[in-house]
Amino acid sequence: MKALFVRKLSVTFVAIASVWVLSGPALALDVTAGYDLFETVPGSPLANGTYADAPALPAGFFGTQGGFPSDPFPGGRLFLDGLPTGPLIYSADSFQPAAPFDELGALAQHGVLDARLGGGLSQTDTIVQRLGTASLPLVGSMDTIPIEIVSLSLQSIQPITVTYGAGGQSFFDVFVTLDGVQSPGSMTLTRTNATGGTFDSQLPVQFKIEFQNTNLGGPSAAGPLTGGDLLTSFNVPFEVLVPEPSTVALLVIGYIGIALYHRKRAR
Repeated sequence: MKALFVRKLSVTFVAIASVWVLSGPALALDVTAGYDLFETVPGSPLANGTYADAPALPAGFFGTQGGFPSDPFPGGRLFLDGLPTGPLIYSADSFQPAAPFDELGALAQHGVLDARLGGGLSQTDTIVQRLGTASLPLVGSMDTIPIEIVSLSLQSIQPITVTYGAGGQSFFDVFVTLDGVQSPGSMTLTRTNATGGTFDSQLPVQFKIEFQNTNLGGPSAAGPLTGGDLLTSFNVPFEVLVPEPSTVALLVIGYIGIALYHRKRAR
């Protein structure tokens, strides 16, 4: 009789746990400290995507060729793409921006996509660290956390053309990476549903621009150039990935079953 009672009690607990997990109230939502791994959206004259506005450069900046110094470089918009580094020592977590979005600055635009939604983590070229935990207990809740860029690897879509004196020319690839210690920015998150919401961010970036001749035996550029920008983004959707309800229910059922089994053996 006692064994039958224990079995009935087990079934009752399992049913209650399953109903609670599958149809219970929305839980508090925390965006924990961690890393965001991004793949850069390539730049183009039509879609913009990712670009940097290069400054004008003086004569001779790109060395000499055939006895002539390089002509003054007029500057202009450079369209960029990611040069993948992979995830390095970092890993993605449950926080996932849900779509490509632009980080806008005075000197640049950086289009990014969560690497899990693009070509996979091996295509990661930009990594941002969330330095705190955002607590979002209810729909409508807001919280602000510090963020900091920890890795950036971009390259020009096409090399730039540099001319020298009487018709000579060379071609240089352009590379953009981080320059020294970075300052923290901020991310403000707003919960709009059970598993996510939107965020706004401000991300300071100290960068350096280096030029490499496509002909390794050709003239070399001076540099690198260094600079800084504040990249901002607005109303970016995000989701906090959680286990499927059926998976959670199975875990609860398993824990209850184990507990009742040990209780039965103890008797």
